[in-house]
Amino acid sequence: MLIAMSFNQAKLLSKLIFKQNVRFFSPIHLNTTFSEADSQKFGSDKELDTNKHKYIFEFPWFEENLLKNFESKEKSIPNYWKMFLNNRGCYNDFSFLYRELHQWFALKDYNGIKYLCEGKLSNKLTNILKEITRNGFDLEMTDISNQQPNLKILEVEAFKNIEIEREKNFNYNSELREGRLWGFGPQIFFAQPHNKNEDIIDWIQDDYKPYLVSVTVLFNSKMRLLLYNQDRTKILKGEKSEDTGKNIVKFEIKLKPWEFFRILPVDNKPPLRRNWIITDFNYILKGNDYFK
Repeated sequence: MLIAMSFNQAKLLSKLIFKQNVRFFSPIHLNTTFSEADSQKFGSDKELDTNKHKYIFEFPWFEENLLKNFESKEKSIPNYWKMFLNNRGCYNDFSFLYRELHQWFALKDYNGIKYLCEGKLSNKLTNILKEITRNGFDLEMTDISNQQPNLKILEVEAFKNIEIEREKNFNYNSELREGRLWGFGPQIFFAQPHNKNEDIIDWIQDDYKPYLVSVTVLFNSKMRLLLYNQDRTKILKGEKSEDTGKNIVKFEIKLKPWEFFRILPVDNKPPLRRNWIITDFNYILKGNDYFK
């Protein structure tokens, strides 16, 4: 009897699994058989209008003028941070998370976006994607790749006593004090929690991660997002196949004090990949202020 029940449960589970609409990704754009008459019948949009499709323009598409915010900063990255990012495998981490975020965009996986992104950014992106989907448009990705060879670090900043989730910083003084890590290291900004001083007992706590490192990255990749109209007969937003897609992404991570010493080029360091959180995408949150 138990064997029969197990068999029936397995059979039911297999039906549920194969009923799912599994979506796969391909470097080849989808070919459609819709005619011009069909498009007119369905009322599909052939052009974007800034008033009618305001929600589409709210999505953080890349614009060249965004780079002006970093022109004076990209040459001033200290050698310490270059060594830290290189020897901790951060370039591979950023490439992996960048690809994963694009997949969640295309799949409309709001839980995936929530998992990768800080709360304010997740809510912003999710609301825009839901509006795009509700109106019949479709975001697709092309040229999926786990490695992004053209990756440039635009800015690195370090803070102490600041949380990645912005809503948790209401208890902190927004006035930052500039200093040096350990008194002689790279530049760091200190915030002081209200009514709380750092105690020596904090250092022995496993979850004590008072430091926040923020890294802003420019990706120049063949992998990109395309916006199709309602019957997928036309790409309304996105770049041509021979072009590359640029995006500026801000990653942040909380670290324990001794993590800053793990910068030697050896393989016995714990991975950081799943500790990085995306906090801004193409400046949609204007850098995502820590105290607003």
